[in-house]
Amino acid sequence: MNPAHGDWLRGIRVGSAQTGEVEFLIPDPDPDCRGTCTAEGVVADHNGVIYGAEVGPVGGIKRYVRPVK
Repeated sequence: MNPAHGDWLRGIRVGSAQTGEVEFLIPDPDPDCRGTCTAEGVVADHNGVIYGAEVGPVGGIKRYVRPVK
């Protein structure tokens, strides 16, 4: 957690662009990272699958799928 953000958690927020309401948080895979380590480029497809373009030492693309209930 970045001290400048207080209790704010790093990660991808998923919600409504119209209301600003956040429904889900995909947490940063490396919460102890002291730089930019999580997704900066984020997109969702028509099925609701979220893709995050990750930066930092490892980099790459991660695919996030909502668990089936």
